[in-house]
Amino acid sequence: MIGPDKKMKFIFGAGIAVVFLVVITAIWINRSAREDAVMVDGQNTGVDAPSENHVSDVPVDYSDPHIFDNAVRFTSGNEEEFQSLMEDDSVESVIMDCNNSFVNREAVITKPVLLSADTIWYPDSLTIAENGHLRVEGTLDMESRYLRVFGDVMRIYAADGGRVWLGGGFVWMEDENCLVSAPNGEISMKHGLTLPETVFEGNDVCSVTDHASLQSAIEAGGPVSIDADLTLEENVIFFAPVRISEGVTVKTMQKEFTLEGAVLINNGTLEGNLGVRNGGTVINNHVLKMAGGDGISALWVQDESAVINFGTMDVDDISRFWQNSLFMNMGDLNCCDFYLIGGHMINMGNVVVKGQELGFEIQNDSRFWNKTGGVVTVKESANMRNNSWINNAGEIVIERGGCFNNKVLINYGTFQVQSGANVDPEGAGIYYGSGQYDISEADIKVYHESLYEPEGVGETAEVTNEEELLAALEDSKITAVYVRGNISAHTDLTIRKQLFIDNGCSLTMADDAAIIDYGNAIMLEEYASLQGNNITLREDAQIYMKGNSNLIVDENGSLTLDSSIIYGWGVNIKLNGAVFLLENEAGLTFDDIDSLEVFGSEIILQNKSVFAMPPSCNTMSIRGSSITLSEEGGQSYFYTGSDMKLTDCSLCIDTGVFRNADRNLDLSNCTINVAPDGGFISELSNLSLLNETSLHNEGYVSISGWDEFKFTVHGEIENYGTMELGMSDIELSEPINNQNNFYYLGGYYRNSDREWDDAYVIGNAPIER
Repeated sequence: MIGPDKKMKFIFGAGIAVVFLVVITAIWINRSAREDAVMVDGQNTGVDAPSENHVSDVPVDYSDPHIFDNAVRFTSGNEEEFQSLMEDDSVESVIMDCNNSFVNREAVITKPVLLSADTIWYPDSLTIAENGHLRVEGTLDMESRYLRVFGDVMRIYAADGGRVWLGGGFVWMEDENCLVSAPNGEISMKHGLTLPETVFEGNDVCSVTDHASLQSAIEAGGPVSIDADLTLEENVIFFAPVRISEGVTVKTMQKEFTLEGAVLINNGTLEGNLGVRNGGTVINNHVLKMAGGDGISALWVQDESAVINFGTMDVDDISRFWQNSLFMNMGDLNCCDFYLIGGHMINMGNVVVKGQELGFEIQNDSRFWNKTGGVVTVKESANMRNNSWINNAGEIVIERGGCFNNKVLINYGTFQVQSGANVDPEGAGIYYGSGQYDISEADIKVYHESLYEPEGVGETAEVTNEEELLAALEDSKITAVYVRGNISAHTDLTIRKQLFIDNGCSLTMADDAAIIDYGNAIMLEEYASLQGNNITLREDAQIYMKGNSNLIVDENGSLTLDSSIIYGWGVNIKLNGAVFLLENEAGLTFDDIDSLEVFGSEIILQNKSVFAMPPSCNTMSIRGSSITLSEEGGQSYFYTGSDMKLTDCSLCIDTGVFRNADRNLDLSNCTINVAPDGGFISELSNLSLLNETSLHNEGYVSISGWDEFKFTVHGEIENYGTMELGMSDIELSEPINNQNNFYYLGGYYRNSDREWDDAYVIGNAPIER
């Protein structure tokens, strides 16, 4: 058991696309050990207890690399083999030397381990237990993963050149001295807060048994322990830690239970509603029954706050996770009307999407990681909608009568569509990755993950010039070609095998030579480049790009994706006077983009294709260009996950949807034309139509957001279709010319004190409010 004199520190670090918050929590639980009882704060947390023999009792200098002189070398990356070394008493220490990256679901370190300079390790969950130590000379990547560290001395050491990335995940430590970095090592982590284990045991803790004593305890300003059943008689706001004790039920009824930067440890039952803001944190070890009612949201999480669920959550009403918030589920979640709106969710437990119509929606600027062991089930009559990125290493099941609507990207892992289920009823989405899937009942297109690592490739060739490249492409015995230099090709290239452009190397198509790939993968390693004026991918071909790689389409050139995809992270794309055509369920989508530069170019989407900008793009410039969602072949989708500015551009939506959410969108000196089968949607964003930008609508336009968002128009709007406006802060240079259906929805997400002025709209059709 963890001693009462120890302190606990919980850190929630920077994410892939955004810097998350630091989470203060009470304990980390393995799902498989959830029933093992350990008493923390007098409560059963279900966590394995570390020994009282902490590493401080062992006279070892863990920064000394000589402790690995007699180490066993681990090279396979096999999870079971590694754990057997940790359990073998004859093994003093271990060197992890896999010469590449490898992924584990769970790992427990109980002795000194060295992560070599050539190895990148991605454990889903990692525990540094008693006498354990990890010396990092390579990279430990805990992005969107779980780390727990016991003891009060150094347990993780980032040596010179070593990198420990604790972003976007959940870190639990007993003491801040557990993590140490050498001068040239790196530990990436933001913020920190220490919560003593004895916080609910001191003399200043107020024990609450009724509503009157609750109010007195809040006014006293110290920790609060609710030790008897309680029904709120009025709204309460906690600024100090609060605990609901085991066996206790708190009912909010129609009152509000709010954490204002405070920590709630729930070991009992909370029924009703819960608001979490300003860095507040909820640790649910037992039961949350969220049902707001009468205009009160069931669960409202914002301002870099977090909910960590180890128990059971039933969410039956409006629930929202806003920008930079976190929901981590290691228990059971049953939900409906559940939205991630800029918030991020990590699941290693069970999620059941239930209810009528919409059950669970992932908005543009959100991410959902369904980790190994995580299961998501969409029940009959329920709907799960993805407008963003789902990284699925677990299992997603769409049951008979359930609906899954994927608009952007899912890395499918294990994906099952049962007979009678409904998938993608409204249009395009990208299914990409590796794993098991059963889509025999669904009419969806699946892209298979390319072999971006050499393993599994047959006979290969390394080339450094055009002659060698041409010979390798024509040799039927060779299955993969590696470009190891900077090659200029003057002859058309037909790619029918895998092509790897190595780190820092380039392939440039000169003299108008074309490159066309049929059903294979072109892999751009870090800092690699592919450049030309006629680049074509057909038959499910792929370009996979790694960090700082470059894709450049020359002036008067073309980039064509015909039933193909461009995908990756941290890339640079440049089109200058080019045509970019996506057709036949093609896609462009990235985890993040370093830069996107489009000048004097055409972007054309047709037949259920997707162009999806990620939440992170350092530099974006689209000028003097056109974006067309063509009516040919059915609906396509253009998503702006990043702040975007279009200058001197035209946007023509013949069919499909241009959608902006959670990010600012500025159009300057642009024209927007929405045809009868098209849609333009902007929500929770500052939308600015500037410098005589015009909007002509014959289809559907929806602009909505909270009171702090603004709709600014310095141009002309004509509505001959349906237009819904749910913004309170409106600035118009001239009234909206309405000739058909115009609906003013007021403050879309909450009531506004601002008055609507009928003078905002003129025309021959009435305003409906």
